[in-house]
Amino acid sequence: METIKAFLERWDILGDVVEGFSGAIITSLIGALYSKFIMKRKKYCISKALVASTVYKQTNKDGLKISVSYNDEVVDGSLTILKIRLRNDGTEDLMYSQRISRLSVILEGLDVVDVFVESSIDGVNPSLGQIDSCKYDLKWDLMKRDEYFFISIVAKGEVNDMSGVKFDIRADGISQIKTPEYKVSEAMIPVLIGSALVTVPVTIFWPAKNMFLNIMPMKWFYFGCMVLLVLACWIAALKQRIKWMKEK
Repeated sequence: METIKAFLERWDILGDVVEGFSGAIITSLIGALYSKFIMKRKKYCISKALVASTVYKQTNKDGLKISVSYNDEVVDGSLTILKIRLRNDGTEDLMYSQRISRLSVILEGLDVVDVFVESSIDGVNPSLGQIDSCKYDLKWDLMKRDEYFFISIVAKGEVNDMSGVKFDIRADGISQIKTPEYKVSEAMIPVLIGSALVTVPVTIFWPAKNMFLNIMPMKWFYFGCMVLLVLACWIAALKQRIKWMKEK
């Protein structure tokens, strides 16, 4: 029975096999190293995320007028409730009194009806104090890694994003409140394992004389394999990011 080495040598493609899959695994390794050292979690980091934007509208249906009210007060037009999550996305626990001197929520361009904070996690204990008509002072006790709380903003009109919500922070090691970042190195592990499982057996039958053969159809084939590996990596990372973003 013809060996794999003999088969590949007969068709003069062994060099392209090694070159193509070596390129794929090098690409994956570079991506993994980038994820590990560039996109890793910071020691102290607070993230913000809009988890809900609910709009209530006045309507006329079947001759009946349905109005909107909040705290027993009728609101003309629409009413929106924004629910924003603040989470400790750093690697260390975050006690407000030890790390933060000021954290303000600034609501610009919003006709605010009410603002309040809430958390179901014991020990976080968020609190909110109004400084002026559009600025609020935000505090908490202790947020451990991956713990969070919510800020709910009730505003007149239809609001679909956080463009009118700003955070002003003065803290040791935290320059701003960021949107969540996801470390994708774990998502690339299956890609690396798959590349290794293909590359190692081929490398065993690698004769140096065939290393740099140029056969165009095989070049396109292995270029396609590399593209598929990269796409698989990013699809896995995206799915993991979506799952992570939805965690409550």
